[in-house]
Amino acid sequence: MTVEVNADKDGKGHEARRAGPPQASTAPTGGSELHEVSERGGELHRAGPSQASTAPTGGSELHEVASVGALKLALFDLDHTLIPIDSDYEWGEFTIALGWCEATEFKRRNNEFFEQYRAGTLDIHDYVRFATQAIRAQGATHSRAAHARFMTEVVQKAITKQALALVAQHRAAGDEVIIVTATNEFVTRPIADAFGVRELIAVELERDSKGNLTGEIKGTPSAREGKVTRVEQWLAARGLAWGDVQTTFYTDSMNDLALLEKATYPVATNPDARLRALAAARGWRILDLF
Repeated sequence: MTVEVNADKDGKGHEARRAGPPQASTAPTGGSELHEVSERGGELHRAGPSQASTAPTGGSELHEVASVGALKLALFDLDHTLIPIDSDYEWGEFTIALGWCEATEFKRRNNEFFEQYRAGTLDIHDYVRFATQAIRAQGATHSRAAHARFMTEVVQKAITKQALALVAQHRAAGDEVIIVTATNEFVTRPIADAFGVRELIAVELERDSKGNLTGEIKGTPSAREGKVTRVEQWLAARGLAWGDVQTTFYTDSMNDLALLEKATYPVATNPDARLRALAAARGWRILDLF
């Protein structure tokens, strides 16, 4: 959830930088890492020595070592990682412009939720009830039509060539690409489709017997530690565990620390100040995509 355009649910508080022209990238190195070039004209920044799959997670445990030929997963946070906007915030602004929300009260409550988020006290269930009020009131047909306009007028303009190229690079390397976001599925499913990404782990919305949204969350929300749980559920549904896969995870936010520590190759992407400092301290890769 967010309050400002440059305050990302999965990494808030940093300015979104203007994207430059796309840069070329090389083929995967060793089949598990990709060698990327940032838009600043240099290689992907390395804060320290290259990571091995046995690098410590959280300083105490070791990564499980995936077997040779293991499935490779490329996990991406969405807001301010793959796109330089917060899709939840922008959708809220769009509904205000449509006249679906009262602007002053919506912004006041959104600010409240954001401050709770920053303090680590956010009840995501309360937030989702608030964030889905407009689409629940408008109904599925009007909401889908409005989201199609939102994609054209807002999201498509924010998708950069660099981000598309990075996703395509992983796909060409044979990786399974998954977007893992704390924004709800109504907002993010069309965005994942725009990237050609089939697998989406987002906050799932509960529906009643008639298929209408209730305002409640279905299952575990994919936020903070919940991202690890949801990825584990995705793996288990395919008869897999962490030791069966090699994972690269891109995110801009400290809120995703649990999944960063679980990943084989954590990549701090357009990181907020706290994550940039942590990545430097731990020797994680840093990528400024925008």
